Amino acid sequence: MTLSLRRRFHSFLDLLFPPLCAFCSKLPRAALREHLICEACLSSAHRHDAFFCIACRSRLANTQKLCHRTEPIILFPATEYADARIASLIWRLKYRNEPALARPLGFLLARSFAAVEDQCRGALILPVPLHPRRLRERGFNQAERIAHWFSRAATRELSPPCLERIRDTKTQRELSSRKEREENLRGAFRVSNPSAICGKTFLLIDDVCTSGFTLRAAARSLKDAGAAKIIGAVVAKV
Repeated sequence: MTLSLRRRFHSFLDLLFPPLCAFCSKLPRAALREHLICEACLSSAHRHDAFFCIACRSRLANTQKLCHRTEPIILFPATEYADARIASLIWRLKYRNEPALARPLGFLLARSFAAVEDQCRGALILPVPLHPRRLRERGFNQAERIAHWFSRAATRELSPPCLERIRDTKTQRELSSRKEREENLRGAFRVSNPSAICGKTFLLIDDVCTSGFTLRAAARSLKDAGAAKIIGAVVAKV
């Protein structure tokens, strides 16, 4: 099927079965229908407009680290995980095998990020990678799907693959202590093509930031390989 026929086919399906808002299951207006979110839900979702320190979660005035200067990354969260609607979508995306939910989450991230995008000109989008075994189990990388829709909505360039997850670590939610979580991710990532990242700024995309150790470990690998600046752009922070 050609691209033109595929688009016509999907348009026909949309007429028969209009896509509903992923948050409230109502029919969005045409302007937001592609993103599976309605005007009311987009307006009611809390959206951040600033960067945060990944260590102490202090609000930053810009992309400069003011407190924990040795951290390899600063954080930009679109919203808060405390919003039950956001938490439900992320959980369903990851554990109920509903990859289509990456679309509204990526769009929400792009809408929030618009408030700070002037401070991140030229930054490349890079999703946090999954280990191959976890990727086979889940069938997709949720960060990669969110990054795809974020890229489309924000009209920003995706980076060529240059970061790998080389250790099959335990899930962070299985570990209780800070030390266990940090050790679990030590050496988990590797840069596969250092020449592709030297001197560049990256938006490291993930679904949620809890302790921040996954983002830190990935960012540290990028910085050690020569990246200039890393910003962790996530849908929600805990």
